[in-house]
Amino acid sequence: MECGIRVLVVGGGVGGLPASIALQQKGIEVEVYEAAPSFREAGAGIWMAPNATKLLDRLGLAEAINDLGRPYRKGVAIVQLDGTVLSATSTDKDLADHGFHTIAIQRTLLHQLLLNQVKRATTGKRFVGYELGKQGVTVRFEDGTDATGDVLVGADGLRSAVRGQLLGDLPLRYSGQTCWRFLSTANKTSMPGPYDMTEMWGNAGGLRVGSGLVSDDLAYTFITAKAPMGGLMDPGTVKSELHQLCRHFPAATLDLIDRTPDDAFLRNDLLDIAPLQKWHGDRVVLLGDAAHATLPNLGQGACQAVESAYSLAAQLGRVQSATDSNVTAAFEDYENERRRKAHRVTKMSWQIGQLSNIERAERPAGYATSVSG
Repeated sequence: MECGIRVLVVGGGVGGLPASIALQQKGIEVEVYEAAPSFREAGAGIWMAPNATKLLDRLGLAEAINDLGRPYRKGVAIVQLDGTVLSATSTDKDLADHGFHTIAIQRTLLHQLLLNQVKRATTGKRFVGYELGKQGVTVRFEDGTDATGDVLVGADGLRSAVRGQLLGDLPLRYSGQTCWRFLSTANKTSMPGPYDMTEMWGNAGGLRVGSGLVSDDLAYTFITAKAPMGGLMDPGTVKSELHQLCRHFPAATLDLIDRTPDDAFLRNDLLDIAPLQKWHGDRVVLLGDAAHATLPNLGQGACQAVESAYSLAAQLGRVQSATDSNVTAAFEDYENERRRKAHRVTKMSWQIGQLSNIERAERPAGYATSVSG
């Protein structure tokens, strides 16, 4: 049954697409606008924790994600170079709490699966601003076109232009670390040890390597290190630089680096935004990284975006008519449901990142931690 509101979603990532799918299922007219000339998810691999997978299951997607990715049934651990386990999560607890395991999957496969479920999506639509009017909200794009709806959802990421107009120019927080991510050919023997994914903390502050299979023959690896913000990556020297950084790590780590094509490494500084006390204004609401960007230290960035997407759709699905008061009430209920947990994840992820920055000799006992969604 059609619901009498129209939603415009700016941003076609792992927040905007699930939100659109959930809205569609509630009979809400929705269209996604993506700035890039084509829908292409940047990234290598991603871990969808059970708190997100159970919601994607309600959207009818968990089985396909499980088939495309690799469920983790042995657990995840943070270890030192000597193999000492600092922290470990139990898959038994995940299954008991949520009914699902964590699923590791290539970002491109997850993104395409989500995109295939969206009825209306347009690329090449770079947001430049919005205007409020009696008929709702009008979004203007760089190509001179516009679109009008009852609600605008800003799902346009860490550097959200929608957030910029709504809340002003907010500073990003640099963690002090940059991150390399890559996919390598691998197999089970490339992933020694009793865990599905292992994050190993090096002997220098900020230096970490995490690896896990995303399929039977492909591993996703990330490497973090302390570095000045804004550093560049040279494909011609990146392998030698990573070899030098990881020279004290096991040979399996260096082998994964060597198995990766020179032009397949991604490098990004790790940034977030300090928790925001407001995610909405008149007819405009923020979602995912635009609202609660977090560092990747808990593996919860995309998962929190999915939780927010599902929550926002549920609240908008209760709106019978798109009056200002009804829309505002839906936004407030969404924020009240999501803000506390999203902020907790952001704060804990920041703290873990800062803790990992401490040089080894200065680290207190029990300095590593992790949480399940």
